Amino acid sequence: MLFTGCGTSFHAALATGAPAAQALELVLGNAPAADVLVALSHEGTTRLTTEAVEAFGGETWLVTGAAESPLARLVDHVVVAAPEIEKSYCHTASYTTAVAAGRALLGEDVSG
Repeated sequence: MLFTGCGTSFHAALATGAPAAQALELVLGNAPAADVLVALSHEGTTRLTTEAVEAFGGETWLVTGAAESPLARLVDHVVVAAPEIEKSYCHTASYTTAVAAGRALLGEDVSG
C-alpha cells in the first residue's frame, strides 16, 4: 500500500507511517512499487493527485471530505473521513481525520 497526496494531504500521507510518495513522483514514474494506492485529497479536486491516480496501475482508494468529487469518481473506493469541507485554509480537521483514516486502513485501532 502506497499513500500519496499534495501539500497538506501529502504530509497527512506521511503521518500514517506507511510508505508515501508525492503525487508528482507517481506521475513521473518514480514512486515505489505498490498494489494499492491511497490518495489523500481534502476536496478531491487536486489536479496532480488526479494525475497520480490515473497513472497508477492497481487498486485505488481516496480519503477525502468530498464524496462527490472528480477524484471520487475516478477511484475504486472512497473513504469520507471529514465531516464536511473545511472553510479554513488550515485543514486542521481534514488533516487529522485523513491521518486517522489512513491508519485505520492499515489496520490500526483509531477508536481512541
